[in-house]
Amino acid sequence: MYNVGDIFYLDSGYSARANYCNQNELMIVEIEPDENGRRFQIQSIPEPTQEELNNKRKYEIQERLTQLDQDIIQDMAGEIVPDIEEKKAEFVELHNELRELLGKEPRAVKE
Repeated sequence: MYNVGDIFYLDSGYSARANYCNQNELMIVEIEPDENGRRFQIQSIPEPTQEELNNKRKYEIQERLTQLDQDIIQDMAGEIVPDIEEKKAEFVELHNELRELLGKEPRAVKE
């Protein structure tokens, strides 16, 4: 129906193009206007950069660490937390992964 690289003006077909792009992992980008008005182009969505992927992973890790923090604190307070040893191990693993993403050395685990 539509192709990457297609250039068009803002018209009644814009919504149909936008729906097509949303369904096919494409995007519409406004480009330099010409004498006939505003112009748009259908483009591929660029692959995320390594930095973007790292930032996404850091966020995911931090979210999970926050959840695990609560369980570990509750355990330290004397509450019974199911699967606490597995959660502690997951915490250490994720924390060290985060440290590496931040350019820090992973920490050793107490024996």
